[in-house]
Amino acid sequence: MTSRELTIILVGILVGSILFTYSPTNNQVIHYTLKPDESTVLTDTPEGLLKWSSYEISTREPVYDNSTIVGDHITLHSSPTPPDGRIIDSVELKVPKEIFHNSTYDLVIPDPDFDPFGAVFSRYDSNFQWVVIQDIAIGCTVQVKATFSNEDVDVMVWHGGQNPDRYSYDNNIISGQMASQNNPEIGQVEWFFPNRTMILAIFDFTEEMGNVTVEITSIEESLVSGTDSITYETYYFETNRTVNLTISYSLDNGSHYLYDFKNITFQNFFSPKITDLQITNNDAVFTFAWSIQDRNAYEFHTSDVFLSSDDGKTFLRISSNLNESEFTFDMTGFLNREYYLKVIVTDSSGLSGEKVDMFSLSPPVNPLLLGVEPVEDMVIELGSVGNVITWNLDIEGNAICQYRIVVDSVQVIQSTCYDGTIQFNLDSLPVGTHDVNLDVWMSEVRHSDTVVVIVVESGVPIWLLVSLGLTLFGITIMGIFLYKITDAKKKRLGKWSLEDLLEEKTN
Repeated sequence: MTSRELTIILVGILVGSILFTYSPTNNQVIHYTLKPDESTVLTDTPEGLLKWSSYEISTREPVYDNSTIVGDHITLHSSPTPPDGRIIDSVELKVPKEIFHNSTYDLVIPDPDFDPFGAVFSRYDSNFQWVVIQDIAIGCTVQVKATFSNEDVDVMVWHGGQNPDRYSYDNNIISGQMASQNNPEIGQVEWFFPNRTMILAIFDFTEEMGNVTVEITSIEESLVSGTDSITYETYYFETNRTVNLTISYSLDNGSHYLYDFKNITFQNFFSPKITDLQITNNDAVFTFAWSIQDRNAYEFHTSDVFLSSDDGKTFLRISSNLNESEFTFDMTGFLNREYYLKVIVTDSSGLSGEKVDMFSLSPPVNPLLLGVEPVEDMVIELGSVGNVITWNLDIEGNAICQYRIVVDSVQVIQSTCYDGTIQFNLDSLPVGTHDVNLDVWMSEVRHSDTVVVIVVESGVPIWLLVSLGLTLFGITIMGIFLYKITDAKKKRLGKWSLEDLLEEKTN
């Protein structure tokens, strides 16, 4: 054998052991390892290597790069076909690691008196180096790695939906994972936030000049593996998600094949909808009923019910976490006006839908107790008859009220008022002054009135008592007036005797 022939053979063996990368027209990347004993090598992505189906579409459809797949409970399938004479030894489906950010920054020396673990601060506070990263993939586990040149650096992380004026160590989403004395500092967080922006605050704990390299990646996810085929239910993503996927399989001779599928979007989760919201009532007792539609099968739903009395500007929750789609609410005693009803239904993945409707509350549907017309105090003669207190209730509609009458702290009557008028006879009261108190209520609405009743001996003219009362009142007022005059004089002159006052007057 000549040296030329030997060289050709060695080159052939070397080429046969190299890892090749092949890019077909659909942008799927195929990696495979050639072995000298292989008889057949795949040179293109097999059509239908990765397929999908759903509850709505049972026929398996191929998955392509940059595709959006919409359906309920989307399931991925792969059953590779091996080369002739070979056997599939194992198959695996993965979400590969993705790099979101990798850059180096100068450290910022903080104020020596600044406490990053106790302070509340705003984004871009001058005591930190700030890093903002966009387009974090929802649904993945994100790893944050900070490698620094000085002795100690701590890192806090927030998502873009948090209040940028109220950042603190306590509300950062990786807690204390990156507040150790390790180098590098490493933290992880599952990114299920509605906002895809990550904000980092890097604190130079040793207050030394230096730099820090920040690397933000997703964690590789091994979804499922099998002997010769795999099936994966993408509902386990727990959210709608855009991912890269890799299918890899090995043959019985040790050959390994890997195929990349880029930028696949799964729209797998749908918000529930409320339909047919019905509002019925029996007088002031209202029943709210609704129907729920959800494209996701076998979902568990809870409902919250809200009421607004200010034209829908604000809502008060009147029931929460209902497992049924009906709620009865007694509005007896509520003001007669228009109200807004809002029902929010939430599924087990946290997606929700809502519906708002308006209804009215008015008499006679909702009779109301608005108040009691006050009664003037009374003076009556012992032994006289027909002395009656009459209270007129201020009501809307045919309000039926409960009431009680208390005389001198002793309850004497408790009854029901049907016509808006309450009477109490005073003829049996003894001589003296009496407090007659009325308490009236309907549902949670309560009102009261107190009447002072003076009972005098028989034969004493009532007009004389009134006149005497006025006279005594006048004397009292005059006494107060004279006292104030003399008190002022006393303060001015520093003396009080009548003789002194008269002496001053003659002078």
